[in-house]
Amino acid sequence: FGVNFPARNILLALMLLLHTTGMSQEICNNGIDDDLDGRVDLNDDDCTPTAFPILRNPSFEKIIRCPVSYSQLQYAAHWMQPAAGAAGSTDLYQKCECGSYEYITLMDRIPLPPPDGTGFAGIFDIRNWMGQGRYKENVTTCSLKPLLKDSFYVFDFYTGFLSGSMVPQNNYHSYTPVSLSIYGHPSCGALPYGSGSDSTWRNCPVAADPAWVELAQVSVSGGPGQWVRTRVEFKAPKNIMAFVIGPSCGQSPYGGPDDWSYYLLDQLLVYKKEAFDIPLISRAGDVCAGTLTLTAQMGTVPEAWQWYRDGIALPGETGAQLQVTRYGYGAGDYSVRAAIGGKTWLSPETIVAINDVQFYLRDTIAFCGDSTVLLQPDIPGTICPYTRQWQDGSAGTAFTATSPGLSWFETDKEGCRFRDTVYVISHAGPAADLGADTILCPGDDVVLQAGNPGMQYLWQDFSTGASFTVTQEGTYHVRVSDAWCTDIDTVRVRYDRLPEIHFSADTILCENEQKLLAPEVYATDYLWSTGSTAPAITISMPGTYLLQASNPCGVANGSVNIVASPCNLLLPTAFTPNGDGLNDHFGPVTHRFMMTFDMKVFNRWGQLVFETPDPSRRWDGTFRGKHASMGVYAWVVSYTDAAGRQRVARGTVVLIR
Repeated sequence: FGVNFPARNILLALMLLLHTTGMSQEICNNGIDDDLDGRVDLNDDDCTPTAFPILRNPSFEKIIRCPVSYSQLQYAAHWMQPAAGAAGSTDLYQKCECGSYEYITLMDRIPLPPPDGTGFAGIFDIRNWMGQGRYKENVTTCSLKPLLKDSFYVFDFYTGFLSGSMVPQNNYHSYTPVSLSIYGHPSCGALPYGSGSDSTWRNCPVAADPAWVELAQVSVSGGPGQWVRTRVEFKAPKNIMAFVIGPSCGQSPYGGPDDWSYYLLDQLLVYKKEAFDIPLISRAGDVCAGTLTLTAQMGTVPEAWQWYRDGIALPGETGAQLQVTRYGYGAGDYSVRAAIGGKTWLSPETIVAINDVQFYLRDTIAFCGDSTVLLQPDIPGTICPYTRQWQDGSAGTAFTATSPGLSWFETDKEGCRFRDTVYVISHAGPAADLGADTILCPGDDVVLQAGNPGMQYLWQDFSTGASFTVTQEGTYHVRVSDAWCTDIDTVRVRYDRLPEIHFSADTILCENEQKLLAPEVYATDYLWSTGSTAPAITISMPGTYLLQASNPCGVANGSVNIVASPCNLLLPTAFTPNGDGLNDHFGPVTHRFMMTFDMKVFNRWGQLVFETPDPSRRWDGTFRGKHASMGVYAWVVSYTDAAGRQRVARGTVVLIR
């Protein structure tokens, strides 16, 4: 194979080592991922206890969101309504967010405290629901592990009885005794077992699918305002994954159409029956006050205890009690494992929550050249009541610091306090200065310098250099920052164009008159050959006039030659269109002074024989392509003279052949 014997031995040894490492066993009480499979202690299947709670979240402590009304069991993690969507109407109670249970109307009738934590469910068992027959509500879930056929299991749960009748909409009563059952199905796909369009979910799961079986039924008796613990053993007739817990299928014997039987459920434990029951955890004290004690209890004293947080062992915590403080283990899901004779029993989880109002303050903040700085914690939105306090005793949402030093802010919600500190320093900070607004000429560019060497820069185009080259008009800004402070400056860059001069085509100066020379000029400065620096000048003499116009981008030169001309309208009184080249046409003698022109010629009958808007075009004595008759013709000329005045002249002309 191309590998010598010693090399092959080394290769085989390495492969054996890798194989052995991959097959190592998880040690379940050291908080280490021993077999390197990404799962630690109880989160690893290698550490499955002999007996443990098969139903997840048995006390409804883990929630997806806080319930705010009736019929919201689906907000409890791993639990669902018996019908698709939210149908089924089973209630969820939970002390979360602002500290209230689900709804106020039953508050003074609910037996408090609950057996475990702060969550529990509420169900109906109604004899005749609004005249439509029996109505039953259940809690449904899919188990963590399957119940195995012919194995024995324990169903251990609490039933709560209201302390009296209540009328939120109809009469709520907790009649006693109540018959409760646990049902099972081989497949989690059987949940939910009803829909909002049928009445199956109002009755019982066996009506929806014959594969549902009643695993156990028990009659529970209780007095007003009591929680009653019930334990029943059963044998699984088949492998079971899906569970329904609630009233038994028979019709309730209590009440009429307006009397609604109502009960509470908590700590629904299902586990494999062994020699001993699984341990339970009781709690005393307050984690926010640093006095919370978790105590493990079991019918038989175990050989050893081991505490876990979020399924990971807490090394050294092997006593029956565990002290939990805010910073000593803190919030989490706690459980305890008991060991007896080589077997292990795991308790249901108890959730420790720290319901404080947390926020964020920067570790350090600077004055940045100002005399004050505003300290404003980032507090998440909440409608829950809580108190605020700064180090000076003020209770505002912000604090204005006027001197360097340590400041702190604290929130307090029902005894759960959260504090953060910020150190205020005096710091000059960067000073961004891009200079004054500027004007560039065509083809030019300018390099903007941010200054402040060694700091961080952010330009308007998100570039991060210390300078920026401008090649087009616009507004530019830079943000200069160091570890504490930021300064911003903005500059406007405008592009100008080269100067231009455009004189009018009118170059006639009428005798004994003045003329305004006002060319179209793009410039900022002017200099005429007359010495004037105005944009326009008035002249009274013919000649050549020079203009020099300039702006920051350059200089332009222009000139105009003004010619003197008579500005009176002169037309001959007779003409001889005989083709001899002498006086063959009729029209104005001169027309350079005219800005607009229109001439019409009429015969003796008032018929228009000639018209033109062009003063250089003359009448040749024809009409409709033929020689016009000799005689007298009338003419009308409308024109605008060089001064812009509108004029009209009339006269006659004799056509001679």
